Amino acid sequence: MKRLTFILLIFVLFSCTNFRTSSVSFHKEINYYQFGKAFFFPRLKFKDVKGSSKVCQTPSGIWVWPKTKCVLVKGTKICLTPVPDVFPHIKISKVDSTEIKINVLSIFSEVGLFISNKKNCPEFKALRIVKKGYVFKNPKLGKIYWIWGSVHIGNRIFGPMSKPIKVLVKDTTPPISPEGGGYLILNGTLKLMWEKSRSPDVIYYEIQCGNEIKVTRNTSIELKLHPEIKWCKVYAVDRAGNKSKPFYIKIIKLLQGDNNEEKGFYSH
Repeated sequence: MKRLTFILLIFVLFSCTNFRTSSVSFHKEINYYQFGKAFFFPRLKFKDVKGSSKVCQTPSGIWVWPKTKCVLVKGTKICLTPVPDVFPHIKISKVDSTEIKINVLSIFSEVGLFISNKKNCPEFKALRIVKKGYVFKNPKLGKIYWIWGSVHIGNRIFGPMSKPIKVLVKDTTPPISPEGGGYLILNGTLKLMWEKSRSPDVIYYEIQCGNEIKVTRNTSIELKLHPEIKWCKVYAVDRAGNKSKPFYIKIIKLLQGDNNEEKGFYSH
């Protein structure tokens, strides 16, 4: 009887003790993402992880590739979840100073897309969850971006990353010419006016009247009138320095009004 009582007492003591034996129960304390056979742990550092074959530190956290299937993170065992060896198909359809247009094709409804200036260790903040594609606005001219993705399986689990695509941002496409315009002449001053270009990356306009060349960010400019001026040309210039075809304004004296004002002729 005493032996039975002793055994029951030991059983109760073990049942009431909180032992940390299950790694799954502590995943709520360890925030992480899985990409194929790699983990990303936000806000952690090298010293926090054991059992890795490769690590890569970023400002927002650490990339970890386990030696086997598991790593030890602050005493908690974290293991890889089996994922299908499936990659999204990524295609770059447009690159200029205004945008990088990315098309995505996948059998999964969502894809995790990275756009980073690092090839092998992307900043996690660069991750975007997309469906059919993404438009990256206002890339920096002359800069190299690396773009790759992985299928989003769910619950912070992603498939392996696709092969990174190298994108050098350059722009050789000229902007659209200004459309519509005219001029006014008042007391020896020539005022040119035009409609702005429909290209979104135009930063200024170049005006040529005879041998005189001026630039402005506005859609009008005042010049000193010279008798030999018959035509003026207006060019739109974009951020890459590409120049549009000229918009011509023909200078013709049509009608002299009050205050010695002469109205302009609109050209196309």
